[in-house]
This record gives sequence, structure tokens and C-alpha cells, in this order.
Amino acid sequence: MTHAEVVSRAERIVAKAETDARAEKIGGAAEKEAQELARRIVAEAEARAERIAEAAEREAWQLAEGIGRGAENEVERCREQLIDAHHELCGQIEGVSWVERLPVSESPPDLALGEVEVAPLAGHAVEDSNGGSSSEGVRLVALQMAASGSAHGEIAVRLRDEFHVTNASDIASGVLEQRSSRRRRS
Repeated sequence: MTHAEVVSRAERIVAKAETDARAEKIGGAAEKEAQELARRIVAEAEARAERIAEAAEREAWQLAEGIGRGAENEVERCREQLIDAHHELCGQIEGVSWVERLPVSESPPDLALGEVEVAPLAGHAVEDSNGGSSSEGVRLVALQMAASGSAHGEIAVRLRDEFHVTNASDIASGVLEQRSSRRRRS
């Protein structure tokens, strides 16, 4: 190998080394640039996802508040209707005696008050505080309670407590028996 061949070969090796070094430098720069680009893309995507999530959360809160306001409005509307109905009913019962306002059961009674016979039960006369007979009042209360679905015990307790009737259980039994026999005839 001649000196010129050695020099030529050495120049080629040096040129290749320089090319490799430049390629490595370019490759390193390209790799850094690619990594930086990837970091920017990921950061932008995370920021966008956070903005979308915040917007969705705001919208959900707005919807929930709207639903809450709608529910509050509906509750207020129902409350006003109940108050109006209460006032209307109070107006309707003005002047109605306490006997007519006794509670009524959920099922309509079989015996209307217009059909009530207010004849005293045999052997069940009760004297009121003036010495007069109040068996009609006792019987009317007992019939009203039976018609509204009150139980035997409830009727007897009320007659005993309000009218001081000693035979309240017998009266309650008689009224309930009379009511059930009317039902059977119907």
C-alpha cells in the first residue's frame, strides 16, 4: 500500500467519522426535538381534557340547579294547592256541627246519615246533666263512628269518656250489629 493510498484511506475514514458524528448530532437533536414535541402534545391534550371536564362539571351543576329549582317550584305549587284546598274545606265546614264533622273512613260508609234512625236502644237510655235523656245523642255518635269504620273498642271508649255511659260496650255492640244487619239486607 502506497503512501497515497494510506492517506486516501485515512481521509475516507475521517470523512466517514465526521459524517457519523454529524448524523449522530442530527439524530440526537431530532430525538430531543421529537421528545419535546411529544411533551407539548401531551401537555396540550391534558389541558384540553381538563377544560372539557371543567365545562362538563359546570354544565352538570347548572342542570342540577335547574332541576332543583324546578322541584322547588313544583313543591311550592303543590303547597299552595294544599293551602287553597284547606281554606276551601274550612269555608265549607263553617256552621257544620261537630257531629257532622266526625272523621270518615277511607271506604265510603254503607249507611248515610240521612238514613240513621235515632231511636233509643232498648234498655240503653242515658240521662244527661239536666236529668233529660241523651240516648239519641249517644246513639247518633255511635252510629256515626260505626258508619265511618271505627272499631267496637273505639266507639265504647268515646261513649264512656264523652257521655259517661256505663254500658258503652253494649251500645257499641248493638250499633255495630244493627249496621251489619243493614249491610246484609242491602
